[in-house]
Amino acid sequence: MIITPLTPMTSATNARAETVTAFISWHTGPGSVTVDDQSANYVTNVSGTYVRSEFNFHYSHANDFMDTTLPKASFQNWNKGHSLMWMDVPSGNSWVNTSDYWGIALHNVHDYNQEVSQYENSNNPGFNESNFCLFQETHQIGSYPVTEYYQWAANVFSHWCAPANLTVNSFTYPIIDINIDYTTTGSQYNFFWDVLDCDSGSLIDYGWLQFDGQSSTVPIDLFYANLTSTSGNYKVFVSLQQAGTVLEQFTTACTGTQNGNSGGSSIIPSIDSISVISQDSITGLMSAQGIVSNLTANTNYHFSHKAYEHVQNQCGFYGNNENEPLIEVNGTYTAPSTQVTTDAVTFGDFVIGANWTGADPVELHFGDMYCYVFEFQKVDDSSTYGYSVTDIYGPSQTPVCTRLCWDYSNYAPGASFSPNAEWATYSHSGVGEIIGDTPIPETGKWYWEYDIVRNSGQSNAMIVGIHTGMNLNVGTTGIGTDAFGWGVDSGGFVYHESEAEYVGCSVLDCWDTDLVVTIGIAVDMDDGVMWYSKNGIWPGSTGSSPDSGAHPIFGTNSDGEVAEWDDAHGNNNLAGSEVYPAFSVTPSSGNSVHLVTGDILTYEPPEGFAILGSQSSSTDSDGDGLPDSWESNYGLDPGSEDTDGDGIEDDAEDLDGDGLSNMEEYEQGTNPNNEDTDEDGIDDSADVFPLDPLEHSDADADGTGNNADTDDDNDGVSDADDCSPLDPNVWEIDDSGTCVGEQTDDNEIEFCYDYQNNDLEDSYATEITCTDAGFMWSTDELKNLDISLSWAWGDYNNDGTNAANLEVFV
Repeated sequence: MIITPLTPMTSATNARAETVTAFISWHTGPGSVTVDDQSANYVTNVSGTYVRSEFNFHYSHANDFMDTTLPKASFQNWNKGHSLMWMDVPSGNSWVNTSDYWGIALHNVHDYNQEVSQYENSNNPGFNESNFCLFQETHQIGSYPVTEYYQWAANVFSHWCAPANLTVNSFTYPIIDINIDYTTTGSQYNFFWDVLDCDSGSLIDYGWLQFDGQSSTVPIDLFYANLTSTSGNYKVFVSLQQAGTVLEQFTTACTGTQNGNSGGSSIIPSIDSISVISQDSITGLMSAQGIVSNLTANTNYHFSHKAYEHVQNQCGFYGNNENEPLIEVNGTYTAPSTQVTTDAVTFGDFVIGANWTGADPVELHFGDMYCYVFEFQKVDDSSTYGYSVTDIYGPSQTPVCTRLCWDYSNYAPGASFSPNAEWATYSHSGVGEIIGDTPIPETGKWYWEYDIVRNSGQSNAMIVGIHTGMNLNVGTTGIGTDAFGWGVDSGGFVYHESEAEYVGCSVLDCWDTDLVVTIGIAVDMDDGVMWYSKNGIWPGSTGSSPDSGAHPIFGTNSDGEVAEWDDAHGNNNLAGSEVYPAFSVTPSSGNSVHLVTGDILTYEPPEGFAILGSQSSSTDSDGDGLPDSWESNYGLDPGSEDTDGDGIEDDAEDLDGDGLSNMEEYEQGTNPNNEDTDEDGIDDSADVFPLDPLEHSDADADGTGNNADTDDDNDGVSDADDCSPLDPNVWEIDDSGTCVGEQTDDNEIEFCYDYQNNDLEDSYATEITCTDAGFMWSTDELKNLDISLSWAWGDYNNDGTNAANLEVFV
């Protein structure tokens, strides 16, 4: 085993997330030093009381900078701005070696540590030959100065130094012990802390430190010798951040009064992750969610979802009050009595919006970027506040329709459409009508369905039926309330030509309270008759259907039964009209409606009725396998197998040169005239999700795209910790720096160092830190192992002999 007091070698990967531990506790020990300057002819009187500093400041002559990493106390005289601290200084005439002393600097090194410089280091901007008064040349280099009479000062500074009496004063005050682990070498971090009064919640003190990631623990020790009240009760809020993102933050437990318990890391909520979910397959809306753990049973929490405009290519701006959120949703959550701290809870259902004009809640523009912010904290405890931020990319520009769909070019504000345009959604705040993109033939008998899902509101407030497309979007009243629609609502009313007729729920089987329902519509365009079914059941006697006695909502059935509306108002004018499937929503509910045709019907069409859309979708005049309607839509001749006469039949032709034949484009719903249908920069032939602009690959073939998938290769190791996130067979670095699968710890080398005394021989076991080097070798490889090591030269065990601070044990 090799042991060295140097900084350990960095592992090839940072396999764990950054962690912070923090404790605040009462400590009894030296808290101040009283200095009595005994000189009768001093240049500067250094007398006064010096209170222990928040940090341990130590002046390193060898490097000419202030160091805070060694456990040597420093003290401040806040009235005079002087500092009493431990330092190494040149000794002897050669100025080569250094010795250790306690001395006074004529600066407050807590605030002006860059202004301190040794005698000869004139390159330091704070160079001043009168910066130091060094006491007698003894080796009093413990953690605190020794109470004794200093008779004389070091020769090189004797021009103003003088004898002095020192008295060390001990009392009880709080100290804070912080350790930051698993930071990434080369990355920059910001660490913040607040000292808070537990009783009043007021801020006592705060601090901020910026540092570079290290392979070893980053210790921060803080001392508050000015907080000596016996009734004091304190806690600490800490936050580790990187580039504006919170990596970990929490508030410790309280110290209690001086005879109470120390405060350690309490159970503080942890935001594990946040994510933005691409367009919903039904609503077409984008949404977001946050996942939180470290929750305490029977505790109330507050959470907030917010979306902002993207400003200056970054999302860290959002705390500026000048930037109000586009949308904000707040809520509370009470952790159940069965809550386990390690259990993660998902806070989702934050619907952001879509790219449709007037979309609810927010109109998101294709190609633009937005910011999602998730905030979480205990109720009435702002010290537990945490947040996380991520980017939102605007949704896809237009749906891709492969069958009879909703007309997404004609709608009222508040609507959104699924990526395939078969679903249309109105939120509870959106009102208006939507019609299909293909008219119902003016002759014949036709059947289709509406799958209806209620997303919000206490009841379904909507009308389904048909419309001519004239004067669409009539407002809050719905289709049939003008001369151009025929409709039936969820509460038993029938509408046409601005006339409403109540048929009743006993006849029509209302669906005003249903969350999910399938409504079937059958029309006889020759005779002007319309029927309605709920979940496959037609009004009338048991087993009735439009071809056998079902009760009509318009017109007269084969048994001579006249619909209520026709009986009251006369001819309904439906026969021979050009109409489209349609629905309308009024403000009290939000609904998604699926226009169901073709081979995806839930129920069999009535006897003698054709499925709407089959007249175009199933016709293939030239027999090339491509429907006539599809060929006409994309510029091909439905009457010719080879439209351009180049000898390649239309089904095998590749119009856009993306590597997919027209038949393949038809089968997967992509545009044969656009090599990149969803315009995400990936050709359709290489795009696993050719209709989703936010995804294009799926490494583990689990149906979730790589962008949304946190473990792309499905090997159980998150992408952030996986050295090869697309290969399920490897995930960590081996001895040669190669990404491999699971490995053992045999022949692993550890580098150890004593971060307190630089002296392993005299160290307590708890002071020695050992860190895996992250490399392993076989026995044969160790025979020719070539290792480069660095060390420093000095008297580290104070035996009067200089030696290297490196020992190798075999």
